[in-house]
Amino acid sequence: MMAKTAKRMIILFITAILVLSLFGCKPKSRDSGGEGTTDDSPVTLRIANWSSAGAALERAGVECFTRAFTEKYSNVSFEVDILDDYANQFQNNMAAGSNKYDVFLVPDGYFGSWVNTGVMLDLTDRVRESEVIDIDKIYANVVDRYMYDGSTYSLGKGKIYALPKDVGPYVMYYNKDLLRELTVDGTSIYDKYEEFLTATESFDIQTAHRMWKDIKAADNTLYAVGNVQIEGLVWSNGADFIDASKTPAVSTLTDPKVEEAYQLYLDMFREGLMPDGATASTADPSTLFMAGTCATLITGRWAVTSYRTIGDFEWDVCPVPSFSANPTLNSSSGSVGFAVHKNSQNQYWAWKFVEYCASLEGQIAGTKAGFCIPFYDTEEAVAALKQVDAGKLPANTDAFVNAAKSQHKNRMSYLPYSFRWVARIDTLSGYIFLQEKDTGYQTISQFLAQAHNEVNSILRVDWDDYTF
Repeated sequence: MMAKTAKRMIILFITAILVLSLFGCKPKSRDSGGEGTTDDSPVTLRIANWSSAGAALERAGVECFTRAFTEKYSNVSFEVDILDDYANQFQNNMAAGSNKYDVFLVPDGYFGSWVNTGVMLDLTDRVRESEVIDIDKIYANVVDRYMYDGSTYSLGKGKIYALPKDVGPYVMYYNKDLLRELTVDGTSIYDKYEEFLTATESFDIQTAHRMWKDIKAADNTLYAVGNVQIEGLVWSNGADFIDASKTPAVSTLTDPKVEEAYQLYLDMFREGLMPDGATASTADPSTLFMAGTCATLITGRWAVTSYRTIGDFEWDVCPVPSFSANPTLNSSSGSVGFAVHKNSQNQYWAWKFVEYCASLEGQIAGTKAGFCIPFYDTEEAVAALKQVDAGKLPANTDAFVNAAKSQHKNRMSYLPYSFRWVARIDTLSGYIFLQEKDTGYQTISQFLAQAHNEVNSILRVDWDDYTF
């Protein structure tokens, strides 16, 4: 412990010297508080944004906010950079000490590592004093992705370093026409399972498993389901991958409920219900769904824009199938937030833009443009979403709303100091999909025992090596 404390003191001393050398001769901003101008003088804000869904779509998703903002504040203009390989490019930007961007996108999976670079402006007091943000009305599972307690190295509590721009809940899309055509014992699959397919909160995984087997039996050329997530199966079964409350975190992979979730996943794979590796290498599950060869698909709200171009069949959505222990915790949801660079020369207007995007007004503007599921638990927000969906597919908008309320961050967001454990679990899990005769075959129990030991080792090493 003494060695670790000494190492931290040395690193802090060196960091202080580097900060002084980098910023000691830096020109001051236009006011002593580092806010930049707060009047109506012309200001240009630079925004860094990723290109995960394609540059054109991501630019449109940002510009629906910038357009609405400039209608309120005509003195502000924007330069939006859509960066390929965003995580690496922006991490290099931060490492170089650059403050090229006033506002930058923060994927929730990278928040933990990025907040410790020290480049994010602490927004806690600004949020507390804001007249347009009511933090208590934002879904807690969304806003806590951008909170960090530096005293305990804990995510999900403490200070606010970014505000959410959006949330992308996962649901199960289904080819409604196809399920009406396929029959089992003289009854269409849609009619047999309509109660679950039209639900808004939960869909029992055992029932879904029977439905997927019925689909496969009715037409063996089809895939019954794509993108089944192991996270949703583990979480909804009342289990988890690690216990992040411990110091350091420890593996919980030997929990029998984890084994039950993985066993079901493996069973469905071996039954041919989901695309195998060979198929996935030539066509992703979304492409198969749009082609009518995958009957159901688990994915996020962002797919709606593409699926509304489908002219060959009617489709709708329902909850992601799950175990009954925690049925609404059936998947992670995706989210990105906006942070203000602490060395921005336009902190005031950068904050005002981030504040606007996370406000109810901003969320409704994004919703009406077709790019948001509003993360406010208010009737006005839900009404705006239903107005956008009115007369269009999907009909079951409430399934998105309920998913947004309950689904939380993914495994990459668990810890601010370690990501290697996630990759190692996923690498080791690959062996359970091999045929028994193949070299490297493992049972679920063998896989989880090995993963448990290796994850504990990784978590211990990463905790010891991390510079807090």
